[in-house]
Amino acid sequence: MGRKERCPQCGSKNIKTTGNLKKCKVCKYEWTGRPRRKTSKKGKVRF
Repeated sequence: MGRKERCPQCGSKNIKTTGNLKKCKVCKYEWTGRPRRKTSKKGKVRF
C-alpha cells in the first residue's frame, strides 16, 4: 500500500478527490492533483 496523500496547506490526510480536483475536509483548501509520471531510467554507463 502506498502512503496516503496529505493536504499541502494543513497536512491533514482527510482529502476528498473529485476527478483531478482535490479538496481538504479540514481547512477547505482546493488544488489540482496531477498524476505523477515515472521518471525515465538512466542508461547504464559501462567503462
